[in-house]
Amino acid sequence: LVFTSGATQALALVGENFAWSSASVFAYAEDNHTSVVGLRQYARRAGALCGTFLLQDVACLRDGLDKATPLGDAVDGQCVDWPRDLRARGPNLIAFPGESNFSGARSDFTSVAALQRGPLRWRVLLDAAKLACSPGVLDLRACPADFVAVSFYKIFGYPTGLGALIVRHDAAPLLAPRSGPAGVQGPVGAFGPSYFAGGCVAAVSATSEFAVPRPALADWLERGTSDFLGIAALPSQMACLRKVGPADARRHH
Repeated sequence: LVFTSGATQALALVGENFAWSSASVFAYAEDNHTSVVGLRQYARRAGALCGTFLLQDVACLRDGLDKATPLGDAVDGQCVDWPRDLRARGPNLIAFPGESNFSGARSDFTSVAALQRGPLRWRVLLDAAKLACSPGVLDLRACPADFVAVSFYKIFGYPTGLGALIVRHDAAPLLAPRSGPAGVQGPVGAFGPSYFAGGCVAAVSATSEFAVPRPALADWLERGTSDFLGIAALPSQMACLRKVGPADARRHH
């Protein structure tokens, strides 16, 4: 669990730290929030292929990219096609909302495990900022997404500026840093050195490239001072929400 300033920062952390490569594919639903669409900038910079799909077709992508439309070339805007023999060269990332901000439609959560096991071995990013506002709807045992972004502000209304990125343990290496001769690097296969800040490193030298990232992923990604007062308020907020009851009961308030 990585605390963030909101769902937007949670999504940005995935884009910034994901182990993109020129062999990666990034596919995202057309219904996604702008904060998800913006992740294609990171993918493009690494030379990854990008494309879109309709939310109702997410289950179809477990077998391939027939239902996805590739974006045009980032430089000249020319149309491109998916390579014919596109397998799990990746790592590949697929992103979709738990619940659409535009239509209110919900994703097919039963397809998540099939996407992960399919030929592209998708890593699944779920934007649950809206879905999590309905208590009990998001069950990560039934929906084993690799990365889940939530906003506590959207759920409770207080504290503002607090969200979280939930990362599965087996997906953590795709975001984890590593030490190298040129300082702290991103995950294997990612591009360029990684930014670090206060609290992110166990040791650092200002006069050389020496830097050792802290071993816990949350320590690495939670840069600077977290909203510890807001975090401390979460248990009471959750207890209050449970006391009010399910969505049907809350409609009467």
